[in-house]
Amino acid sequence: MLSKDNARFNPSDILLGIFMLVIGGLGFMKGYDLILEARVRNLADQAIKIQSSYYRFIDFYRHIPGDWVAEEASLSISGIETGGNGNGFLDLVDGDPWKESLAVWDHLFKANLIDVGYMKEATVLGKGKVYAPINAFGAPMMLFSTSDYFDISSSPPKRLGLMLGRGIPVSVLEKLDKKIDDGYPASGLIRYVADGSDTFGKFSISGSGCVDVSQTPPVWFVQEDALDCNAIHLY
Repeated sequence: MLSKDNARFNPSDILLGIFMLVIGGLGFMKGYDLILEARVRNLADQAIKIQSSYYRFIDFYRHIPGDWVAEEASLSISGIETGGNGNGFLDLVDGDPWKESLAVWDHLFKANLIDVGYMKEATVLGKGKVYAPINAFGAPMMLFSTSDYFDISSSPPKRLGLMLGRGIPVSVLEKLDKKIDDGYPASGLIRYVADGSDTFGKFSISGSGCVDVSQTPPVWFVQEDALDCNAIHLY
């Protein structure tokens, strides 16, 4: 049977318990930060690798990957089966946004400029199974010419860029933007994907609550902690 002295709460035990809880909480936060940083690095590596591969292709073959006519490209690169119209841009062919945007991955992959680990299968409405790079959050990445990016201008010009894919937490995009650009969603090379023509359907739009437009300039709205954001890496 416990004595009255043994049954009493010891203040030092309470303090020790609080200390352990704090340490445990700090450890959890540190672990989360490490996971977050790893995903930021992964996304940055993908974006930089794809951009490098795109320009290396042009330097070597003197054609735009994805835009190069399939019959001509197949003479230089074994296994090429798809291509574009050869007009020097990644754009619409007969009103189809998927033709050149998917051919670009076929050209880069078969030219050995993108590792097999980058290419994953994804389901596209109306297209079935397609192969494209997938971001760390499971969404396809699309390389195309678009004006669907956030800009201080009401009508930004159409530019080539890599859509990083939906499902990215806003905290990751903020860190990515600061890591390889200026840290703001409406300027520089990393931009928020704004609702526009929605060229690729759900793949080319972004969830709400990702940007705080009440600030000047607008900032990534990390306080909102949105988890379904999208951005574009402009070339």
